[in-house]
Amino acid sequence: AVAILHANNMRDFDTDKSVGVITLAHLIGRDGSPYYFHGLLGLQYLVVAAMLLLDYGSYRLVLVICCLPWSIYLIRMLNKFYATNHELLRDLPKKTAQHNLFFVTLVGLGYSSPQFFARFLVGILFYLGGVNNTLTFNYQKFLVCEKLMNIFPIIFKASEMVCISLHMYIINIRLVLTFLTRMIVRDPKNNW
Repeated sequence: AVAILHANNMRDFDTDKSVGVITLAHLIGRDGSPYYFHGLLGLQYLVVAAMLLLDYGSYRLVLVICCLPWSIYLIRMLNKFYATNHELLRDLPKKTAQHNLFFVTLVGLGYSSPQFFARFLVGILFYLGGVNNTLTFNYQKFLVCEKLMNIFPIIFKASEMVCISLHMYIINIRLVLTFLTRMIVRDPKNNW
């Protein structure tokens, strides 16, 4: 949270100074503020490394390395635009908050039990599958219509609604067959 606040203060350095607001960015100065931000980002990783070395946390805490490229991106963004154009830093607090959210989530997963971690990953997998189906629905509908028009060109050129209806029918058949398969697997005697 301190890195987010400091990123905001660095971004608003000139406007805060013009209205008389004194922040830590003003106390450190324009030259020292980026180094303080670098230190805040690096301190997170040093704490996790110390916890691993002292055997205080699980080996799954190594997951926070996934956030390291994002930290490097934030540092490069700050170094590139801080001296030249403060307006281009308007997204720095938001991107720092996103980095911290990802970092804290990975630390939490590092401390969680292996069963929870596995369920969390499976949940993400199912969520992403649903998002993929939602995003690609129109494309899938287009592909089904194209295939059906190639097979039965006379019938399906007349009406696109027939294609859409058949597409929905095929999806419903897949769902029913999946449900029936699950029912059979659950009841080995087939007493349903």
